[in-house]
Amino acid sequence: MEELSLSGPSFRKINEPSDSMKDYYRKLYNRNQDKFIRRSKLECKHLDSLFEIDGNEYKLIGSVDSNRMIIVNESNNSYYFVHSDIPTEYILKKEE
Repeated sequence: MEELSLSGPSFRKINEPSDSMKDYYRKLYNRNQDKFIRRSKLECKHLDSLFEIDGNEYKLIGSVDSNRMIIVNESNNSYYFVHSDIPTEYILKKEE
């Protein structure tokens, strides 16, 4: 799998969202993934899935919009907006 840079356009580090924003992102993820036609192959059950990039464990915590998701680095509590293809690729690969 291609190595990803945590500083490139695919990752945008953000401040930790408030609890209400985290809840909003979770609901938006579920709404987006319930649609018949959707950008990502992930399903509602994949919310809170753990996956590894460059030896760091991340957790999918929601969607920002149809193209971006929000993940958190479990070891240092860093939050990122990422293109939806990134968690999709790593989570589905982990399930194989």
